[in-house]
Formats: sequence, structure tokens, C-alpha cells
Amino acid sequence: MLLVGVPIRSFAGGLTRLDLPRDARARVARAMADRAAEATADVGEMLVVSSDEAVIGWSRTRCLSVAPDPGSLDASAAVIAARAESRPWMVLHADLPLLTAADLRAATKLLGERGAVIAPSYDGGTTLLAGAAPFQRFAYGPGSFVRHFAALPHAGVVIRRGLALDVDTLADLRSHGSRLSE
Repeated sequence: MLLVGVPIRSFAGGLTRLDLPRDARARVARAMADRAAEATADVGEMLVVSSDEAVIGWSRTRCLSVAPDPGSLDASAAVIAARAESRPWMVLHADLPLLTAADLRAATKLLGERGAVIAPSYDGGTTLLAGAAPFQRFAYGPGSFVRHFAALPHAGVVIRRGLALDVDTLADLRSHGSRLSE
């Protein structure tokens, strides 16, 4: 069974570039995490990587496994790939307001065909990275799609609206047509 790891640093302390009060950012972050959990249920087992008590509590109410946050996105992704052991793994970001189960089914199908899959965000980042074999060259940050694709040149690239539209700013949230900020 596919292990889908979702790093979530914090609900209240996350999405810091959103120009919203802290409690509103927390509601948006939690709503997007809910969406990720619902979409993931169709494709595999979800592992949340976090050390935040609110995120851990949310994970437990959904009966999700939790791994401690090692401090960086690259390290969190490495934890996910290592926890998968011999199973296929997927690193999925939780800031995807339009994510659907169909997006993840498409990525999972491509993973089965190609052995690795990457989804770019519109700003050149990576919103989903998956493999059927161990991988340790995670390189998140601005422009990460190019770095990940260079490390996995055989990977299939999945371009779907729900995977491409990540939230970094309030303008992103509004441009996505999402009602999560309301």
C-alpha cells in the first residue's frame, strides 16, 4: 500500500506569508489539511509529519499515523521515504486548496507506470513527489521542481489543477477561487 506523507509544521504558526490573523491562517491550514486527508483516503495510508500538538491531535482524531518533524521539509520528506520501507511513497503538500482524490489517483497511476512522479506548482515548486524506490535527494525551496526532475529524469510529470495551485500568499488563496479564506 502507498504511504502518503504530508508534512504539516503547524496550523496556527503556518502559512506565515498569508496576510491574515493567526486564527484565520490556522483555519485555512486545517481546512487544506482536511482536504489532503480526504483525498489521500482513496490512494493509500497517510502519515503526518509534525511535532505540533494541534496537528498531532487533529491526526489522532482522523486515526492517522504521525512522525516527529525533523526540522526541515527535505528532512521530513526523507522520513516519509524511509518509513515506506519497500512500499511506494508519496510526499504531498498540505497547502493545496483544490486538491481532489482524482488528482491523487492520477498521480498514483503514473507512479505505477513510471516508478516516480512529480507535480510542479505554478511557481516552479514541487507539490507532490513520489517514488517506488528509496530516494534521498530532496531539494525543496524555490525552483524545486527543476532540481527534483533532474534527480529523477525518468519520472512522470503530473499537471493537474489541484496539484499545481499551492498557497503561499493571500493573493494565491484568492486567485484559486477557494472559499477557505472566508
